[in-house]
Order: sequence, then structure tokens, then C-alpha cells
Amino acid sequence: MLEVSDITAGYGNSTVLTGVSLSIERGEAVTVLGANGAGKSTLIQAIAGLTPIRGGEIRFEGERIHGLSAARIVRRGLVLCPEGRHLFPQMSVRENLMLGAYSHKIRRSAIAAQIDEVLEIFPALKEKRTVYAGSLSGGEQQMVAIGRALMAKPRLLLLDEPSLGLAPLLVQTVMRVVGEINQRGIAIGLVEQNAAAALELVSRGYVLEAGSVVIQGSAQELSSDDRVRAAYLGVVEQAAD
Repeated sequence: MLEVSDITAGYGNSTVLTGVSLSIERGEAVTVLGANGAGKSTLIQAIAGLTPIRGGEIRFEGERIHGLSAARIVRRGLVLCPEGRHLFPQMSVRENLMLGAYSHKIRRSAIAAQIDEVLEIFPALKEKRTVYAGSLSGGEQQMVAIGRALMAKPRLLLLDEPSLGLAPLLVQTVMRVVGEINQRGIAIGLVEQNAAAALELVSRGYVLEAGSVVIQGSAQELSSDDRVRAAYLGVVEQAAD
């Protein structure tokens, strides 16, 4: 479904990504783990068409998408839910959700039905559809941001740090919802610092360090890898006596 092959990207004279390759199959959930500054956001923005690549290739559903505008990539079914949510605080939940459908230019009646469908996934927002987004809790705002991305009818949903700044209980709620979205057949590309939460959700993952993939494997393999356990899961192995 998504094939990222040997890409290089950066800003100005700075190179952030070097020779990065990864793949996501239809219906799969895959994570990219890494510390701050590892290049995770640059990678996901490059895939979504927000950051140009300097080398390599990005294909979605067999077609090259690097060089296309972000809007055209969204229309093809690859949608990014960005870090920081980027909601309009003085607009209602419903109005924020509506913005996600504009890339498809569908009828207002269809938009209304689509909003109802999205709110079925986020029942906590049903009674707050007319409330200003800026008055919601951090967890509720993240749900609105994910819901807005779903309004664009993605086949692959990219999520950039959805757990950032949330309390542990809200992290569990958001990850549970992401899992439910994946069970509906939507592929997930999850960029996360919260490795424990991410690895419970996905089937495979990649670890990015200094702009390069240094480890890849199944969720189980990553969870048992000593380097991942020490750096991202907070597990320190005891030396043998």
C-alpha cells in the first residue's frame, strides 16, 4: 500500500532523513518510534507531501506521490492527523469536523451523514458537537483532530504523536480508538514517543535514530529487543553475577 524507498529529506542546508525505507500494507498498523529530534515528524510530513524529499521514492497504491501537493495526496486516500491537533478553537466540534470533508467536495447532506458516522466512533463528542473546540479537554481535542482526518475518508491514516501531552488514562482511550479505526479496515501509520502504548496497538514497527532506521521488526520483536527496552520502554537489564 505504502512504500517508502531510500528517501532523504531535510530543511535548508540540514539533512534530517538519510536512506529511510519502510512499508505499510493494506489494513496494517505500523509504528515509527524514536526520541525527539530523530526525524519522525519530518518522515511523516514527507509522506504526506508537506516536506519535499531530496532523494528516493514514495509510492502509495503503486503510484508515485512524492512531488504531489498535500491536497492531492489526501484525495488519493492518504491523510495525516498532525501533531498539536491544529483545531480552530472558536469553531464548534461539528464545524471542525466539516473541514476534513472539504477536500472531497461532497454534498452537505453527505457531510452530515459522515459526521454522524464519525461521532459513532467518538461517543464522548456526541453531546458536544456544538461546543467550541477550544473549551474541550486535551483528550477530547485529540479525538476531534482524528475525527476530522476520518472525514477525508482515508485508506491510510497517519498519526503524528496522538498521545502527546495526554494523561495516561487518556492515552489508553485514544489508542483504543485508533485500534478500533484500524479494525474498520483503515491502515494506520503511527509516529509515537510512547513506545509501550504504540507496540500494544501495532503489528510491526521501525525505530528511527538520527534520521535513519536502526531497528525494525514485529511488535513482539521490538518489545523484546534490549535496545528498545532500555531506550524506549524504561527497562534496564540487570547484569549477570
